[in-house]
Amino acid sequence: MSTDTQPSGIALRDADELAASVARALTGEAGIYPSAHRLFIGEAGIQTGATHHDSRSDGPQARATADAAAAHLLGGTLRDHPPPNADVKLAMAHLVYGVLCQFRDEYRVSERWPGVKQNLFEAYEHWVIQFKASLITETQTGLLLFTVIGSARSLINGQPIADEDTDVMETMRASLVGPQWGGHFQVMRRQRADAKAYTEAAWLVAMGVADWLEAEAQTLPPNARRFSKRAAALLAALLRPIEKPFTDLLQIATGDGKTVSGSRSPYRVFTDRFDIERTGDELVRAALLPGYRRQIDDWLLESPVNIGALVERVRRQWAVPVRNGWELETESGYLSAERLSLLVTSPQERNVFKQERYQPEMSAAVSILLDCSGSMRNQLPRVLPMVEVLIRVLERAGVQTEVLGYTTASWNGGKAQKAWERAGRPTDPGRLAERLHMVLKSASQTRRAAALSIAALLKPDLYREGLDGEAVQWAAGRLLALPVTQRLVMVVSDGSPMETATQRTNSEFYLDHHLRTVLRQIERAGEVAVMGLGVGLDLSVYYRHCLGWTDTHAVQTQSIADILKVGFEAQRALRQRR
Repeated sequence: MSTDTQPSGIALRDADELAASVARALTGEAGIYPSAHRLFIGEAGIQTGATHHDSRSDGPQARATADAAAAHLLGGTLRDHPPPNADVKLAMAHLVYGVLCQFRDEYRVSERWPGVKQNLFEAYEHWVIQFKASLITETQTGLLLFTVIGSARSLINGQPIADEDTDVMETMRASLVGPQWGGHFQVMRRQRADAKAYTEAAWLVAMGVADWLEAEAQTLPPNARRFSKRAAALLAALLRPIEKPFTDLLQIATGDGKTVSGSRSPYRVFTDRFDIERTGDELVRAALLPGYRRQIDDWLLESPVNIGALVERVRRQWAVPVRNGWELETESGYLSAERLSLLVTSPQERNVFKQERYQPEMSAAVSILLDCSGSMRNQLPRVLPMVEVLIRVLERAGVQTEVLGYTTASWNGGKAQKAWERAGRPTDPGRLAERLHMVLKSASQTRRAAALSIAALLKPDLYREGLDGEAVQWAAGRLLALPVTQRLVMVVSDGSPMETATQRTNSEFYLDHHLRTVLRQIERAGEVAVMGLGVGLDLSVYYRHCLGWTDTHAVQTQSIADILKVGFEAQRALRQRR
């Protein structure tokens, strides 16, 4: 697919939500949700067997992702017959086995829903085009796997092989696949209703393929063996769910999956003696702030946003009905004591009831939490106007707002690092940094009152390193102190957590895992919603509700609307879990 037809960040997010809703409808499993462009139930990812389904697409591909996940959950073929302990040498066998099991699951679901059958077929055809375009079929490895997978799918799902693919497979089918494993294929076709019998035959085929490939590799000259390994790597990339980059968003390299291992040491802070919390105007000389403020106002002039329309949207979505007295003299409802006498004096009188009166009321608070790591300094011309517009919209809609920033007070650990060295450099010290939290606008301040404090964000030397997990905890704790019913932390960041001294003395993904742990704890508590706003970045590896923000110059009305939409969805999901 050419880059000019790649779906945008918001389109991909909507496709993820669609895939999750379809999977919920097909399976009846209400807990399915998308994260990192995969489908999850709780903390467990839904891993299909035939992983050629690509969830980073729109149209039929996105629908096929949901249908494949639903088929996997309903069919349960892999669950009924788990493969033996994983072994590196058996990686190819497990890969083929998973595909064969997924084909059975898809067959059983397709019999119930013809539309699902068509979606899955189109996804498979898409994979076939990719596979042939990679030229893997020009190797013995690729040709064998293409033939095994294509023949199995045709037999199990009853869909014919295309004429051009038959020509590619013919020699391999006649010389090897048919004589070696034809009997097992027939068993699989006959036993599609019997998971145990089916999976036993599927595993024999998978092991046979792995044994043949291993034996074939030993007979090849060195150069050919290297090419064969390359072909196997390309095959794995095509069969497994690969992370295709967005056209306009970068990707994050993270640790070992979505969850944090239970054996990993808990997050610790070596010392908090040097941690500080300041307001913006305490961090910058007063003489500099007016000039900084004028710069932000100049940027805002380049961003003509329809504030009024956005305010009305927030009011419609966020306002909640609140009881506000009684509506008297109604024809239904509660019998009104004040009008009981009318039942005697005027038996025909109907307006002797009263009803509770409700009116929409805004009871919400949003904390805009800004990552002030070094790289964010380059994003200020587009981030600060966006923050200002959000504050104006939310404030006019009656939502309390806070603007917070987080960074470190020095590079490479600073005084905390030196304290650790004086203590003899104990192992696994935990966080080694001088944490700096900045209150740029509190909930009790108006936008105008906080204008100069927010302008402090233009001071270049505030931007150092980031402790994201602690910052999210801090922002959520501040919102919990407010007497509102809806709370949202909006994290604005352009990268992963990073603090040099901490990551050098602990594990590489120490801060990364802490952020994920914090987000899970907040979600389980059910009091504060959290969303991620990635500045030119996909943050879905961390945040269940997130958006990649790609405005490069002027802030657009639609992009602000998209941000508010994701925030509303995060709030709605939180209310539904209560």
